[in-house]
Formats: sequence, C-alpha cells, structure tokens
Amino acid sequence: MITDSTCFSMGRLCAAMNHAFSDYAVPMQLDLDGFTLMMRSRGLRADLSRLVVEDGKIAAFWLIGARGDRAYLISTGTAPKFRRGGLSRRLGEVVKADLQTQGFKTLQSEVLVNNPAARALYHALGFDEGRSLDCYAGLKAALAEASQGITNCDMTAISSEVRGFWDSVPSWQNDIGSLIAAGRDVTCFAIKDGAGLVAYAAIVPAQSSLAQIAVRPDMRRKGLGTQLLAYGQNALAIDNLRIINIDRADTGLAGFVAKVGGALIVSQKELHLAL
Repeated sequence: MITDSTCFSMGRLCAAMNHAFSDYAVPMQLDLDGFTLMMRSRGLRADLSRLVVEDGKIAAFWLIGARGDRAYLISTGTAPKFRRGGLSRRLGEVVKADLQTQGFKTLQSEVLVNNPAARALYHALGFDEGRSLDCYAGLKAALAEASQGITNCDMTAISSEVRGFWDSVPSWQNDIGSLIAAGRDVTCFAIKDGAGLVAYAAIVPAQSSLAQIAVRPDMRRKGLGTQLLAYGQNALAIDNLRIINIDRADTGLAGFVAKVGGALIVSQKELHLAL
C-alpha cells in the first residue's frame, strides 16, 4: 500500500530511515532529535511524502520537503527485506505525478557519485545531474587573539545581505531557508564594520556542521574566515566540524576548507527534475 506520511510519527519515520540506511556505503544512524532537526530544516511535508507500507511496517519511503513551488527529496530508502522489488521507482513515479498535479515546478536532491544503482534509478525517473558537491570532515582552526569583535547574530536578520558574499549558491540543506527553519539549532557568528556585515559563519552544533561561511568580497584574504571558524568552535566547544555539499567549482571555499584541515569524505551530484 502506498500512502502519505501524515499518520506516521517522527519516531517511526526515523526508525525506518535508520533501518534502510544501516548497510549503506555511508551508514546513517540518527537519534530522534537529529532526525527531527533534519526534517524541520529541510522543510518536510508529510502530505507530499510517500511510503510503501507492508503488514504495518514501512517498507520504502520518499520523504519530501518543499519551499514555494520547489520540492526536495530529503531522503529515500528501502528496508533490506523489500529491496529489488521496484518499490523506490514506484514511489518516485507517484511523487512526480503528485507534485505535478499540485503545481510544483522542480524536484531536486543529491546522489552519491559511487552509487551507480541510485544514479541509474534517478536517470530513469527523468532527473538530470548538475553540480558536483563535496563533503568534508575534520575542519579545525586555532583560536587567535585577533578574534575580538566577533559577535552572535541572527540568521534571519542578515539573510538579505549575505547573498552578495557567495561565489556559489548553497545546497538545499545549507541554504537560507534551511537555516531559518532550524531556528535556535543554528548559531551564527559575525564580524561587522561601518559598512555593515563583513563576514559570518553559521554552525549547527547538534550536527557538528558548518552550514555556511563567507566573507564580503572586498575583505577577503585577511584571515577573517579562519578567525570566525576558530571562535565558533571555541565558543561551542566543537573540536572538529564537517561541511556537506559544497560546490566543487567554488575554488575559494574549497581552498578555505583545505586550509583548515578538511578531508574529503564523499562526493555527490546535485539532481534536478523539471516537473
């Protein structure tokens, strides 16, 4: 039976995802708080998400987020017992049809580069592969005396200003909408001068994740990004951070990540489906 997820608790959805991902190349095991934060920040719409339910158990799922007329595949998986039965493709076709009927324009997601079966499935469903996105762990910067003048800031308050700082648009998980939806689960640090915002870093402590970091173009190459990162790690008592899905073509950000010790863990392709 295919149904939406409106009658399923976060606990049941979390358990289903953990079970489906338990033997993946990159296993994911989230506690309920981490799963709930992930779903909230990425815009989960229970009415748009679809599940295959067999004997009262979730056999497969497509969990969908949305903002405006854009939809996002947050997570998809199939329990080991039910694999190789075409369930994920069935769900994909249902989700596509439902989103089209409701007027959505695009559906996007990501797929691991080294998962040929998943890439083939998305291709069969009509997705196009876009940007190469890299994920890193082990980011760490040493605290320096020059870190004075860094203050906490509100992501909503600076959201209209920071877009001019970017050389590449953040992926769905790290974009402004996700950070605002995460609310108090995101801590933002900033440096300002007479002209306004100079640099900022947004960190999700519960995930030990650096979501965004950027410096105003006229103030780059002064070590401000390193100062922000070091200050944030010290303030939040996080020894090492990770950063996910940075655009490989953004050489400035990639260079910064390498400078602070980031080690590549996985690479993905961004997926887009025109509806």
